[in-house]
Amino acid sequence: ICLRPKFFRLSQHILSTSGRPTILGMITNNTHLDGITQRRMRQELLRQFPVMRIVNLHGNLREGEVCPDGSPDENVFDILQGVGISVAVSPLSGADAPADVRYCDLWGLRQKKYEELLSGAKPRWDSVVPSAPRFLLVPSVDELEEEYELGLPVPGIFAAGVTGVQTKRDELVFAATVAELRTRFQSFRDGSVGMNEIRELYGVRDIPEWKLSRAIVALKRDPDWVDSISRCLYRPFDVKSLFYSGDFLARDRREILRHMLRPNLALVITRQSNPSAPWSELFVADGLVEKRALASYSGEARAYPLFLADDSDQAGCSVVNVSEAAVQLFRSRLNWHVDGEADARRMFDYVYGVGHSPTFRSRFNALIKRDYLRIPITSSSDLAATLAHLGHQLIALHLLKSTKVAHPNTAFIGSRHPEVEKISWSRNTVWLDKAQTTGFQGVPEDVWNFHIGGYQVCEKWLKDRKGRTLSQDDIAHYQKIVVALSETIRLMAEIDRVIDAHGGWPGAFQATATA
Repeated sequence: ICLRPKFFRLSQHILSTSGRPTILGMITNNTHLDGITQRRMRQELLRQFPVMRIVNLHGNLREGEVCPDGSPDENVFDILQGVGISVAVSPLSGADAPADVRYCDLWGLRQKKYEELLSGAKPRWDSVVPSAPRFLLVPSVDELEEEYELGLPVPGIFAAGVTGVQTKRDELVFAATVAELRTRFQSFRDGSVGMNEIRELYGVRDIPEWKLSRAIVALKRDPDWVDSISRCLYRPFDVKSLFYSGDFLARDRREILRHMLRPNLALVITRQSNPSAPWSELFVADGLVEKRALASYSGEARAYPLFLADDSDQAGCSVVNVSEAAVQLFRSRLNWHVDGEADARRMFDYVYGVGHSPTFRSRFNALIKRDYLRIPITSSSDLAATLAHLGHQLIALHLLKSTKVAHPNTAFIGSRHPEVEKISWSRNTVWLDKAQTTGFQGVPEDVWNFHIGGYQVCEKWLKDRKGRTLSQDDIAHYQKIVVALSETIRLMAEIDRVIDAHGGWPGAFQATATA
């Protein structure tokens, strides 16, 4: 029993030197069965061990895994990560044996799993046919896989993208306003706040690759330090000021994110999402992007800028960040020349519109979660133009630049100096206090429950401000969020209506092709 899959490699190496048929049996965590980053591991295991028997014991408490019928599912150990049993057999040296992979699930309470494993009963095997590029060791039961695979993956649409900023010291480098951040770092420069006080105030500690003292020295030597303060998407609808300096950050991702320091847009997605929740990992940014901007789960936010900066042009970004494959496909399907600025923006809007189709999300929910989002490209100019128009409206809403957000559909009631104490929702009101006397009245349940990525937006924005007294600007901002989400729900339904009017799924998107 070894819960770390890396010991597969050690065992594989030892057995490969035996010169005879071998058997490898392990109990490990089950991420290697279908994980995105383990595809090459699976390919190599299949090469040496073409005969496999796999019992997936599930029990992933991190993901809140439950049985298919909704009943509780428990781990066989006192751990959070799901578990599996793998038995693999290698043939005689030099033999070219076909793959023979069989799989079964074991769900339920821990004691039930123990009893079934000890009973000696023959498992109910399902045959698995691992194939490139994923080499999955779980059955593919999704009959829509071929249809979904025809779409363009987001990394195949954009020429460049990158994971968001990783700070490892958010309290130090993020602030609500530019003024707050400027005052903070000025105090570091002039020494009015000492090293020990910085560590205590902001929970900063030295690590081998980063020392506070070195960062402060670099700050004092930089005459243009104020220019390092930039806007950054921290969470959905929560843009903060960030001291964007490599001296203070763990990973600034500057090679790509520098393009977001000028007027620009970036599509924000994750490669992994919570398997137990409907997929919703899609947003937009017009500045820097933080690594956890979309996911409280393990997924990291990745930003795909629409334009790249031409270093000779100081005014803005003018190089279109679209791959050659996407250029050719949009030109052949729709006669859109997406290597030009106007059509590139229309393409960006189209991608955003399709990605917000509720039917698209539910139809391909499991497939989207396997890897990067894929976008089907229609051949209907009318449908494409309408989806781009709706996507354009969604982007304006999500950047809070739509004129609609200036007209609140909620009323703030209660205290004039509201402190965020206990967040709850009832009677179409988001309450800020335990007594339910202060809050935002007029928030429908579907708006309250709306998720973007791993976050329930209406709750998350307030939760991050717990213990703080909301200003009038804070109240106005939250009311804009509610309008934006209300309109998002309406536009998402409209996107489905438009697609249905053009043949629905898959008819409206049958002329698609992979990158």
